This record gives sequence, structure tokens and C-alpha cells, in this order.
Amino acid sequence: LARVAGMLPGLGEVCLDGRALADYPGSELARRRGYLSQQQPPVSLMPVFQYLALHRPAGAAQTEVEHTILYLC
Repeated sequence: LARVAGMLPGLGEVCLDGRALADYPGSELARRRGYLSQQQPPVSLMPVFQYLALHRPAGAAQTEVEHTILYLC
């Protein structure tokens, strides 16, 4: 898990969904490694708006996401 998270160097190749981690662009790898817990509160004490903004879909316009988050909050 530490290798998948990019926290440990190592020999050999680590694959995710049959593709080497080194072949993923950073943003795509971040989306695949991301996890939004539905059971536990967030670790930090940030406003809901900021917490939801962390999970903005790739390619989504910032203003569109902000509008949706404000509507939901």
C-alpha cells in the first residue's frame, strides 16, 4: 500500500488495474488512489465546502463545482 501511495521507493514494477504506476499521469493516479470515507468524519476540521472541493471531478469547471457544492451545503 505504501508503494501505491508513492511513499516508498522499491525495485520492480507496481501495477494498478494492470497498468504500471509510472505510466499514469499524476492527476489520474490521484483519482484512482483517492478514497472518500462514508463511515468516518474527515481528519481535519475544515468546512464542508472545502472538504467537498477536494474531491472535484477531473475536468469539471471550478465554478460549476462551486455552484453545486454551495447548493448542497
